[in-house]
Amino acid sequence: MRQLDRAPGERYRQPANPKPGPSRNRRLGWAAAVALGTAVVTFALITFDIGPGLLVLGIAGGWLTGLALAGGAPAGKGEDAGRNRAAVAGALAAFGLAFGLLLDALRAYALGGVLLPWEYALARFGVVAPLAIVLAVVAGVVRGR
Repeated sequence: MRQLDRAPGERYRQPANPKPGPSRNRRLGWAAAVALGTAVVTFALITFDIGPGLLVLGIAGGWLTGLALAGGAPAGKGEDAGRNRAAVAGALAAFGLAFGLLLDALRAYALGGVLLPWEYALARFGVVAPLAIVLAVVAGVVRGR
């Protein structure tokens, strides 16, 4: 009768010291980089003046910001860890999109425009600009948990 080298269930056992995920500061740095990348992409693509594209960009930027912040994170202690991560992800997502809109408004101001940044965004995109920021926040919060 043959004997197995190990029990069949041993191949599914987790290693004693699993590899730790990325540190909190590293995840925060990546999320900030993604938010700035969202601002740059917003500024670059806003030239084409596609309003619904701004909505898609808001959702994608928020989702990627939340993913960068929550990726590989330990579960944390209690619900506060997920809430804090979600709040930071939403804030960074809103910052990324709003900063891209601000850059566009500053470019228009440099070319002779007279409107303030929020007036310019509302005049150019209407309700789509604030809606895109809200969608970025929602996507960041949902993915950041």
